[in-house]
Amino acid sequence: MLEQHKLTQTLPSNIMEVHNYDVFYLPEHEMVSRVRKGVIEEMKKEEEKKEDKEEEKVDTSPSSSPSSTSPSIVSPAASERLYDVVTCTEAAEHFYHPLQEFLTIDRITAPSAYVALMTEFAEPHNFFARHHSYLKAAAEQNVKLADLKFSEAEIGSGFTKWSYIRDPTHVCLFRRKTMEWLGEKMGWKMVFCDDERVVIFQKQGKGTAER
Repeated sequence: MLEQHKLTQTLPSNIMEVHNYDVFYLPEHEMVSRVRKGVIEEMKKEEEKKEDKEEEKVDTSPSSSPSSTSPSIVSPAASERLYDVVTCTEAAEHFYHPLQEFLTIDRITAPSAYVALMTEFAEPHNFFARHHSYLKAAAEQNVKLADLKFSEAEIGSGFTKWSYIRDPTHVCLFRRKTMEWLGEKMGWKMVFCDDERVVIFQKQGKGTAER
């Protein structure tokens, strides 16, 4: 938590435009009040626009066919803007079309923007993070839980008992290697990873979506 906080504090405040404020990544940040005010104003404007469109809408066409594409995490109105920071907290594991959603994030972020993701990695040490016997063993050996050696049988058993897969809405799992692949695919540089659940990328140039 401390390292994440230090990293976010190094972001230049003059280029930051933060929406959907997330306390995990920006604790006690000076922009909190501005964000809260901005979100409220943004919601009011969107509501006013929606009402205006409803009043002006005159549909003379017989019918319109439904879109064949899956719904995106970002509304069309929001996708017209470019953001300096995007956080995705405990959401990526719910993506049915993860690549599509990450391409959307890439498209709506400015060059050199930061993308921060939090989702519990499907790594053996996370399977046993709540098991007292393994925590005790790590403490006795004075090592991190991730440094313990697990047998294939233990890993298999631990995975089946892992709390993350018991949630039926968790349809997509990630590992550090997944995040490394994602960074290469999207043209994002990994600037932080705790090997448990948090990774922060910085876009390199325009990114994949605009190439």
